[in-house]
Amino acid sequence: MIREIKEQFTEEILTEAIKRYDINNDSVRLLGGYECFVYEYQKNNAFFILKISHTIRRSMNNIRGEIEF
Repeated sequence: MIREIKEQFTEEILTEAIKRYDINNDSVRLLGGYECFVYEYQKNNAFFILKISHTIRRSMNNIRGEIEF
């Protein structure tokens, strides 16, 4: 993980994402990441990926393009 990104990430950020997407906190598992925090979680008997990104080294257009892909 890039140090400057890791230093800005807080538990409050993860907690807010879990709340916004109505995720069971017990099902969240960190998968890793280099420039993003990537988690796996289970909901309604299916597995999903939660990727928490940033704008330190990437523009909003880059992030939108990745989401659309």
